[in-house]
Amino acid sequence: MNKLLLFILLLNIGFAQTENKSSSEITGLKELPEYVQKGDTEYIIRLIGGDIIRGYVDEFNFKDGIVSEIVFASQLGVGPIKLSKIEEITIYKDYYKHDHRAFLLPTAYPISGNHYLGAFELAMLYAGVGIYDYVSISGGRTIVPGIRQDQQISNLNIKATLYQTDWIETPGGMAIALGYNSAWINDNNAFQHFFGTISFKGERSVLTGSFFYKTGAKDDYDFRFMDQNINVVFEDGNYGIGLGLDSKLSNWNNVHFIGELWNGNISEPSNTGVLFGLRIFNGQFSADFGLAIFTYPIAAPFASFVWTPF
Repeated sequence: MNKLLLFILLLNIGFAQTENKSSSEITGLKELPEYVQKGDTEYIIRLIGGDIIRGYVDEFNFKDGIVSEIVFASQLGVGPIKLSKIEEITIYKDYYKHDHRAFLLPTAYPISGNHYLGAFELAMLYAGVGIYDYVSISGGRTIVPGIRQDQQISNLNIKATLYQTDWIETPGGMAIALGYNSAWINDNNAFQHFFGTISFKGERSVLTGSFFYKTGAKDDYDFRFMDQNINVVFEDGNYGIGLGLDSKLSNWNNVHFIGELWNGNISEPSNTGVLFGLRIFNGQFSADFGLAIFTYPIAAPFASFVWTPF
């Protein structure tokens, strides 16, 4: 366990350094970007030297008619920051591009322009695209060696964000979405669900609740894994639930806790799985590491890597 924590810490340092230039190349801002405004928009400021601060612009200070400082409100307090000390300032929602999902569980927030490519569990190639702020489409397929192509697992998720609002007096907001999911255990067996999702966003966290309804033409599924034939009974008309949590660690701006709970049939509590872990990220990459636990009982580590270059 100590080796895993050390690895995550070193990876976190590496992610932070990928965004920093050498000290000889770093210069402060000459002028303030036009998108930086006073109000409730949340920003990430990266200072020369690598420190990262998250918060809100409270006021501008001028010198010779030009903005020379911004008064910034963060968890450290409210104070002025000279533009010459700022390497980069970014709108937070453009910096953190993953609020549309916990791990695999979709939240009600859209992908929007944060299209991504990923490798989940190091075995499934995955991708997601957003159409404006309304439609999100994601899907993937496993590439497990030794398993025939017609026995690989595939997944397709289509989500429509119907409603979004921001809180007026506090940071955060709420979103509501409806969607459809189809997962193929092999080419002949598809699990299909319609789902509704509601997400609540606070200052540091996104909490999501989902409700699933299974539909399709089958109750019994037969598939082959390696040399074993496996039969699964999963009746149509079952209801399932999912809960997701994505929460920023208080003192680390590029590390989030992620957690999910799944139950495919609420009438059978034994069909429950829980996963929890950490997400380390910067503006273009993220890496998730954690542990998944099922009530059988089975426990297995999970990992995923996502590239968000857009």
